[in-house]
Amino acid sequence: MQDNGREIVISFRGVRKAFGSNLVFSSLDLDIVRGETITIMGGSGMGKSVALKFLVGLLKPDDGEVLVLGQRVNDFNEEEWLPTRRRVSMLFQSGALFDSLNVRENIAYPLRIHFPQMTEEEISEKVAQKLTLVGLPGIERMKPVDLSGGMKKRVGLARAIATEPEVILWDEPTTGLDPINTSRINSLIRRMQEVLECTSVVVTHDMASAFTVSDRIAFLYDKRIVMVDTVEKVKESELPAVKNFITGRFEGLYPEDKGADHGK
Repeated sequence: MQDNGREIVISFRGVRKAFGSNLVFSSLDLDIVRGETITIMGGSGMGKSVALKFLVGLLKPDDGEVLVLGQRVNDFNEEEWLPTRRRVSMLFQSGALFDSLNVRENIAYPLRIHFPQMTEEEISEKVAQKLTLVGLPGIERMKPVDLSGGMKKRVGLARAIATEPEVILWDEPTTGLDPINTSRINSLIRRMQEVLECTSVVVTHDMASAFTVSDRIAFLYDKRIVMVDTVEKVKESELPAVKNFITGRFEGLYPEDKGADHGK
């Protein structure tokens, strides 16, 4: 699949998802092209993280299609997901490190799953390489309990890139971080794009981060994507849902607000 000559690596087509009576997506449509950093934005509870979970098999859509690296993944079983998860890695909001394992073993974990033929020497070399890439060399023996919030995020990133994925999913990467660590993570998102030549899909409500790291921004509102464009175009948007979010106006930010213009 291509979009203006660029390869589409992820595609949501008419995706519908509900949890009981709570409809999250009525029709989610979005194409993501190779090599870009795209940020999915929208108010709390609008399904941003749900969209990411479709891409690694943590959730399944109720209807529509989810295509990842040319494959329809809607009905993948665990065995079928395994090669895709080597090529698509997710950095969870909390870092999701294993508390019982030290930093080396946390980063080695996906290597042992996806590359069982690797020797311990090769694993150690790969772990050291990835820690250096995220700016944390030499901390292999530390435990997660001894790491700051920012360090946990960066170790989580080192683990996510251990398999050298083609796509990295970033779930609220700057949440809970101070300004210095937020800047570090923003720089790392851009650096991964340059060094690994990967595609990044970022979910955040942090406007400053989105404007810093994104090639394009996709805006979720009223159970669908209402705008996908460059940072500059999003900043200039007169669409009420987008404009209100950027300016911090509560009125009209959520579809259920009385008297809101839903931006349709």
